[in-house]
Amino acid sequence: PLPEVTYYYQGHESEKVRNLLALSTEAELRQLYGMENGEPIKSTFLGVDSAGEAPPFNLQWVPIFIFSDAALFGMVFIAALIFMEKDEGTLRAYMVSPGRLWEYILSKGLALTVLALFLTFLLVPLTLGLEPNYIHLFLIIVTGSLFAVFLGAWLAAYFDNFSQFFFPTIVLLIFLSAPSVAYFIPSFSPAWLRWLPSYPLIFGLREALFPSGNPQIILSALIILLALDVVLLFLASRVLQRQIVRS
Repeated sequence: PLPEVTYYYQGHESEKVRNLLALSTEAELRQLYGMENGEPIKSTFLGVDSAGEAPPFNLQWVPIFIFSDAALFGMVFIAALIFMEKDEGTLRAYMVSPGRLWEYILSKGLALTVLALFLTFLLVPLTLGLEPNYIHLFLIIVTGSLFAVFLGAWLAAYFDNFSQFFFPTIVLLIFLSAPSVAYFIPSFSPAWLRWLPSYPLIFGLREALFPSGNPQIILSALIILLALDVVLLFLASRVLQRQIVRS
């Protein structure tokens, strides 16, 4: 297989240093793999934007705010809705209707995603103006918000009330927020951190808000999040249905 290289920058390196590093690395890889000069080497650059300068420190927090407030808040909201409607008997009544439970969860997810999009497109233009790629941002928010909603619905099926659900979920949210460390310190990127689903979400948000000319970051994030959305929607509907029938 052809080699793939990921460069992690702190953001203060000059363009000359970055180019020398990339050229020397590719030269070593071509010699090691016996590659011709024209053969491409897939390279991913993290921690630096297309202008070669890191954004101001205050603006670097925008992706984190969107990640926590817009992308992940649906995990708690969907659980609150499910517990409320379970107590009111709405879910039991829905079970005897022609509607399917995955449609119920999807409808809640879409409603919360619209709210996440509203918060995002209210904050981003006021802070970053026209710099972000709003199409990529829209896609990342939709898939990321649905991921959080479906994950919250799946977890809520294992608890009897919101109080039981809340504290384990806070621990999970802290764990999912761990890639924020790699966001501010790109050189810190252990394998276990990259396997977290929030890792591509955070760096996808960064790429959408501060485009660096690496659309593969967006593409890989969308593929991972979309696959997780489908799996979690299936799991949430199956587990929730079983819990309702048992109760």
